[in-house]
Amino acid sequence: MTSATSQTETKVDGGRTGRSYLSGGLLVSGGVWALVGNLLHPRFDQQNQVAVYRAVDIQSDRLLFADLLLILATLLITAGLLEMARALSLRHASALARIGGAAVAFGGGIAVVQYVVEAYGLRQGAHLFGIVDYRNQMGAFWATSAVDWINTALFSAWTLLLLGCAPLLLAPAMWNSSSYPKWVTVVGAVGGIGCLFTAVVNISREDQTTLDLLFFIASVLVTLWVILTGWFELRRSRSAEPTELRA
Repeated sequence: MTSATSQTETKVDGGRTGRSYLSGGLLVSGGVWALVGNLLHPRFDQQNQVAVYRAVDIQSDRLLFADLLLILATLLITAGLLEMARALSLRHASALARIGGAAVAFGGGIAVVQYVVEAYGLRQGAHLFGIVDYRNQMGAFWATSAVDWINTALFSAWTLLLLGCAPLLLAPAMWNSSSYPKWVTVVGAVGGIGCLFTAVVNISREDQTTLDLLFFIASVLVTLWVILTGWFELRRSRSAEPTELRA
């Protein structure tokens, strides 16, 4: 090989290493912030909407802070998964990985919108419901309920795409890649199936609380999959060395 060809190969390998380091860092940091944001996010008794809106107003600052952290986490995870999906589609010529990247992009975008609706629309509606006089309280309640329904619908939509479809669509290419252990792919696929099932059921029924436990377990598995995938991307970037082909 000529010196020019050798330098080209070195640059290509170095570029791949740099992209692995970038996607790995985005996934690990995004997954950690997602865990922190969800731990801080207030939990409400969905059986009593009046009590929920009063609790939202009382814990307004905490809800805002948690949603801002979750927006940051979503942006980091979306960027990391998009880069990973791009790399998998190129390395393994995987059409499913490309479709998975689309699911990540749409799901991440919807998730950011949902968190903004919750952080602003639901908080403002709950505050209005808490301060209006009794003559206007019924109107404020239904206005807040409308925002809450939109918020819930958006949540189910991005759960379906980002937490459900994305891990399942990326799983075949990850399984065929030597960069990730098989068990990491299984963790993501199992979590994705649980989130996909929960989202479909929640979209089709009014009661959103029946599958809370399943969603909790499945979403934790998907978050762990994100962090572990990022970790192995970081390991790959550190262990990879530029390859020079010599004649």
